[in-house]
Amino acid sequence: MQSADSSARLIRMKIVADTNVWISGLLWSGPPAQLLQRAESGQLAIFVSPAILDEIERVLEYQRIQRQMQKLGVSQTEVLTFAIQLMTFVQPSELEERVAPDPQDDMFLACALAAGVPYLVSGDHHLLDMGTWQTIRIVTVNDFLAQHFRA
Repeated sequence: MQSADSSARLIRMKIVADTNVWISGLLWSGPPAQLLQRAESGQLAIFVSPAILDEIERVLEYQRIQRQMQKLGVSQTEVLTFAIQLMTFVQPSELEERVAPDPQDDMFLACALAAGVPYLVSGDHHLLDMGTWQTIRIVTVNDFLAQHFRA
């Protein structure tokens, strides 16, 4: 029999995931979907900020993404509702100066800093090329899963 706090003990890792990871995980199979499954099972806490959620909502409106949702038979509302259930929210402060090569990526770094996570999981080469920022390691989904969730 599990105790009431057993789900909290299952969370072994806290991360921030970029929009590419969220969209891929929500609408396709593969490593990003596996990452979200780890969050759904309580093994991961994935932190987001309001700005990240806004970007996910915006990307869900892209025509290519809309076609994939139609193919899967899901609505944008259903996808967002599921995603929000997996999210842990933080309200980061703005960074004092631009950090990432692409200024739009600073929202992920600000979120990671505010949440105190050790990893930013990304598919964006601008972020991945940074490697680390402060104490935050920036890694691919494959590298993160291989390091922390070996089969």
